[in-house]
Amino acid sequence: MKFKDTTIAFKLTTAMGGLTGLLVTVVLLALTLMGDMKNDSATITQHWLPSIHLVEGLRADLASLRALESQHILNTEETAMERIAQQAADVIAYIQSTQTEYANLLTDTHEQETVGTMETQWKAYLTMHNTLLAMSANREKFGARKLLEGEAKVLFDTLGASVQKVSVASRAGAQDASERTDASFATARVSMLVALAAGIVIASVATIWVTRSVTRPIRAVVDHAHDIAEGDLAMDIAARTDNETGQMLHALEHMRANLADIVAKVRNGAEAVATASAEIAQGNNDLSARTEHQASALQETAASMEELGATVKQNADSARQANQLAMNASTVAAQGGEVVGEVVQTMKGINEASRK
Repeated sequence: MKFKDTTIAFKLTTAMGGLTGLLVTVVLLALTLMGDMKNDSATITQHWLPSIHLVEGLRADLASLRALESQHILNTEETAMERIAQQAADVIAYIQSTQTEYANLLTDTHEQETVGTMETQWKAYLTMHNTLLAMSANREKFGARKLLEGEAKVLFDTLGASVQKVSVASRAGAQDASERTDASFATARVSMLVALAAGIVIASVATIWVTRSVTRPIRAVVDHAHDIAEGDLAMDIAARTDNETGQMLHALEHMRANLADIVAKVRNGAEAVATASAEIAQGNNDLSARTEHQASALQETAASMEELGATVKQNADSARQANQLAMNASTVAAQGGEVVGEVVQTMKGINEASRK
């Protein structure tokens, strides 16, 4: 299956997975570099700085011991010499404690060898120190002074050179650890900036790619939907992918085909309705003509009925007049009968009178 046919969810997951992978890589790189910086910082704070502090303290204590030796030789009072000897013993104890503490900080073989040489020189110098104090305590001041400025000075200078060498090594180690920390920080900064730039580029490319792969098919779906809404059912909707947008285009094409079939059926039905309507209209025209003919006949019949009504009314008037005349004649006849009756009575009276 081609990548363009994959689902939108798969494309988004792939893009987010790439960005997440880049982010995880950057985080792991940053953690690694931060771990290196932490280790270098711990080395500086837990090893080199204490080492430098102890070595500088050791140099100061050796100088103090050298001064106490000179004071012991210069003093002649027993009490003062005892006090100086006690102070020297305290300094020696502190120097030995410092050497032990410094030895516990050593991790490098070269450093251990250098410190081993320094301890051997210290033991030789400590023997010389005890000899000096013993000669000074026995009032052998001249011999003690000569030893102090001769063989003891050589041992002190040699020991001092070893201590200086250890101090330089400690400072160099601290400087190296500091430079490694700076390098780790610079590498982390550059890596973060490069990763950030790469992330921006990848995110931009992924955004454009996903947007185009999603919006273009959706825009095509929208355009086809507008065409269908405007009544264009003759177009052919082609789906070039099988993902969600391709399925939408397939469904839209199926809908367009069904709408075209429905419209064709509606058009055929409309044509049939139009034909039937024309036939109905023709029948209505015929019916209207017949209705008009019947209405004309009815008008003629109504006119005849009006004439008949007028004749009937005239006959009724004549009948009323004849009836009136008859009534008048009957009245006259009645009156004539009364007159005849009276005449008859008169005649009867005349007849009876003539009989008499």
